Amino acid sequence: MDDQVLTHDLVSTLAIGVGLAFAAYVLLYRLTRLRGKQVGLIVAVLVLLAYTPFAILYWQGLDVLAIHLALYLLTPYGLSIITTHWEGHRELHMGKRWFNWAPATIVIFLGIVAFVDAVIINFAENGVSPNTAAWLLPSAGKDVAVRSDFPGTVPHDYQDKAEDYARYLAAREAQKQLGWTLRKGFLEVPVAGREEVFQVKVSDREGRPVSAARIGGRFMRPSNEDDDRAFTMHEVEPGLYQASVSLPYPGSWELLLDIRRGPDVYESHGLTVVEPATAAQGG
Repeated sequence: MDDQVLTHDLVSTLAIGVGLAFAAYVLLYRLTRLRGKQVGLIVAVLVLLAYTPFAILYWQGLDVLAIHLALYLLTPYGLSIITTHWEGHRELHMGKRWFNWAPATIVIFLGIVAFVDAVIINFAENGVSPNTAAWLLPSAGKDVAVRSDFPGTVPHDYQDKAEDYARYLAAREAQKQLGWTLRKGFLEVPVAGREEVFQVKVSDREGRPVSAARIGGRFMRPSNEDDDRAFTMHEVEPGLYQASVSLPYPGSWELLLDIRRGPDVYESHGLTVVEPATAAQGG
């Protein structure tokens, strides 16, 4: 099953799950002699048994799991509160009016909170529809495409994966032992849409040039990874490497530089700012 389909159908899966839990509760309560709390417990267990394997198999993140379980379990819990209250009044013959707004208000409040959270998660994952964006967001210029989702650079969280983090620390220590130093930058102020020469000078601990290395890199656009630009550098003299790079948009660009010579690996990060083409022409 396509993960994107699951993501897009977040609200639908919530609505379907709540509907099924509601139907299961009503059928069990009507067709058996079980009390409201007993039916609520059975439906809650059925929800966990049915949804948990599905969530593990098509994992979408802890937030999505939490919002589904909260809403699915809230359904039998809320219904058990209402039916238990009704049973108490019926058995004690405390009058015809059994409905009480206090438990109903709690259930309604929690339901609204869960629904709003679901909508927020859906917007965060997929953005809003074109019609909603036109209603909510400021009007864009002509021929300008508006995106309300975030397709940009996602930082890698090494702490979440112990093995990756251990390898990362080992690589950092090996890089430190190399003692290489880098001087890098554009020869001219980079301007959007204009090809510029990006240069890197690599020296070892004694200041001697590091020759015959393979250097590649990527300029990453924080707002949209589709705009990233990869490049390969060529050695123009011992320890000095250059590449012609054209970055299409002004603003900040992150740099990831990968240098390899034999078994030695050196990784460098940086940040550069690209000037607008009009500002450069005016200056």
